Amino acid sequence: MAARAVTIQDVARRAGVSTQTVSNVLNNPERVRPATARRVHSAIDALGYRAHAAARRLRTRRSDTIGLRLAPLPAGISGTILDVFLHEVTVRAAELGLRILLYTAADREEEIVRLRELVASGDVDGFILTDTQAGDPRPAWLNEQQVPYVSFGRPWGAEETATHPWVDVDGAAGTRAAAEYLIDSGARRVASSAGPTPPARVPLDARGGAPPWWIAA
Repeated sequence: MAARAVTIQDVARRAGVSTQTVSNVLNNPERVRPATARRVHSAIDALGYRAHAAARRLRTRRSDTIGLRLAPLPAGISGTILDVFLHEVTVRAAELGLRILLYTAADREEEIVRLRELVASGDVDGFILTDTQAGDPRPAWLNEQQVPYVSFGRPWGAEETATHPWVDVDGAAGTRAAAEYLIDSGARRVASSAGPTPPARVPLDARGGAPPWWIAA
């Protein structure tokens, strides 16, 4: 005969509290005194209690899920960064009791459709945006719908006024550090192969003597 599943009532009896207190510890811990929360968690650990995820989501009206678009990973360093990013986001979400829901879209317009479907169905509580671009329509749509989101990528042209949290690789600092290292090593003309962007000449400040030139090829 299969063992009876541990219930929230079992936890409450062992901890000497009400079932509502156990529920608060699990869903609204800020409402419970630390000593009481520790007693409840000790009972949970001792009994091996596992909250019914579906019931909790129905009660709290939260999915505990974050949506993230899975775009084809580019070759080279950019693909490596995104691969590591996705892994670390998934690990951290699991530590917080959250899940990552991956979805795909061919372009920005199709992604708005995916966002609308996921929000309407209640499948996600928020989103992590990647591959940000100038004129990106996703932040405006999410702001209008009052859906929480963050972005891995700067809000191009709105870095100082964006209302959502964002992080990005500091390419300017990296470029400067690389150029300064080469200049300190005696280089005076530094070439950079930086992907499909058009070639450009950008002057760099030199410490004494004639200024070197950065040549993007």
